[in-house]
Amino acid sequence: MSEGRRIAILGGGYTGMVAAHDLCRKHDVTLYERSHSLGGLADDFTLHGTPLERAYHHLFRSDKDIIQLAEQLGIGGNCDGCLL
Repeated sequence: MSEGRRIAILGGGYTGMVAAHDLCRKHDVTLYERSHSLGGLADDFTLHGTPLERAYHHLFRSDKDIIQLAEQLGIGGNCDGCLL
């Protein structure tokens, strides 16, 4: 990786994780997140024993980029409740 750069990404939400995923192919990437878990608004929390999403998320058939990324990551078939 002598030609690559050392890159720091601040924030482990959706955008930060996608950037790290793409950049780590050619660069030395470090992802920093202040929260105890990755995901940003895609994370969840538990309230009175019930897991809840931090923000409402959904996918449509037209969301080609995220669907392609899910396939690349090997999680394309794990889309319970997606509008696909």
